[in-house]
Amino acid sequence: MAGMIKQPSRRTTGSNNQPSDIFGGVLAGIFIVIGIFALIFLSLGVFAFTRPLTRAADSIQYQQEGSFFYSAIGTPGIYDTTTVHAGEPIFPNLTCLLNVGFNYNLLAAQSQGTSGTYQMYARLLDEQSGWQRTIPLVPQTDFTSNAYLTIAAVDLCQVESLVDLVEQETGLHSNFYTLEIVSQVAITSNVAGTQINDTFEPSMVFKFDKVHFFIASGNEGLDQLHSSKTGIVNSSALEANTLFLLGWQSTVQFVRGISLLGLGLAVGTALIPSWFLYNRAKQNQDALIQLKYGGLLMDVHEGNLEPYRQIIDVASIDDLARLAERQNMMILHMRLNFLHYYLIQIDGTIYRYLITTGRKGMIEAESARQNAPAYAFDPNQYRLHEARPPRQETPYYVVNTYETEERPQYPGDVTMLKRIKI
Repeated sequence: MAGMIKQPSRRTTGSNNQPSDIFGGVLAGIFIVIGIFALIFLSLGVFAFTRPLTRAADSIQYQQEGSFFYSAIGTPGIYDTTTVHAGEPIFPNLTCLLNVGFNYNLLAAQSQGTSGTYQMYARLLDEQSGWQRTIPLVPQTDFTSNAYLTIAAVDLCQVESLVDLVEQETGLHSNFYTLEIVSQVAITSNVAGTQINDTFEPSMVFKFDKVHFFIASGNEGLDQLHSSKTGIVNSSALEANTLFLLGWQSTVQFVRGISLLGLGLAVGTALIPSWFLYNRAKQNQDALIQLKYGGLLMDVHEGNLEPYRQIIDVASIDDLARLAERQNMMILHMRLNFLHYYLIQIDGTIYRYLITTGRKGMIEAESARQNAPAYAFDPNQYRLHEARPPRQETPYYVVNTYETEERPQYPGDVTMLKRIKI
């Protein structure tokens, strides 16, 4: 019985299976690529839709800056020029009048409605004893912008006379005294929609003795002339939320749109091969079987055919495929004219699914079953050598045949099928 259906040569079998396998593999590859892109855009969409569209605006930093400067009339031959500039010492024996000035500026990216007040005064003090005296220079003045400039005059000879008086009256004597020029600023401004109230009080410090006044060395010489103060405003405004993806920054709303567009394109692209498969399945059932179960099918050619008595026609190719998978067997596919046989044998019984493609391309499965002969074959040639899995519940058919009368074996001897479960 092993020779009743002959397996084709490797070359013939390969040539028969290759178009279907390649076509099915291409379709599988297309669906895998589409699935990967759909998963990427779906993940991106989930990530974007779980983030809010807006967020509180970042804190805004603002800065107040102030610069002092001074000048006096210089004596030719003592100074390089006829004017004493900032950083040079001043000798009261040469000039008593010192002009001091202060330049203020508020730096803020989103400031408006800035206003405030300022005043300038001189403070004379002795650091050792703690004695101090305040001398007004500029009274409190209003301003309504982000910057202002003020200038005042300081009489250095009057400062020395005041120190001499204190020493005479108190007996206090110090090698050096301190003269501070202080600018006191209070501002109100609207920064990024938030009202701020802040103060700024920089100072320019001189040291002096009986001979001269000079800028205190402090940290770094002339840096004593420049001061700054930084403030932070927590904005109550909302702005578009952003995402950072692989070094790329974009708004959440834009990422949501991209994810929906990409997912829609992936689904739309998947419909094209699906539509092709649907139309092909409607036109040719054999082509659909090749696409679905190409890996389980083995094309064989007609050999020495002989009628066989015990056959079971299954209801669908899916049932036959399930039986083949559970038995670790290949499904043999044979074509005779317009008939397509799909066969497996289990325990001496042939399970068969049969279709025919008529001349007009119509499927005529029922009429084919009535006229198709049964064929016997050796299943060991096509069994996969693996352990047989446990039998699960599945429909199959038991055949009642004539047992009392000796009759030739013809296909018409199959008289009754019963559906049972195992």
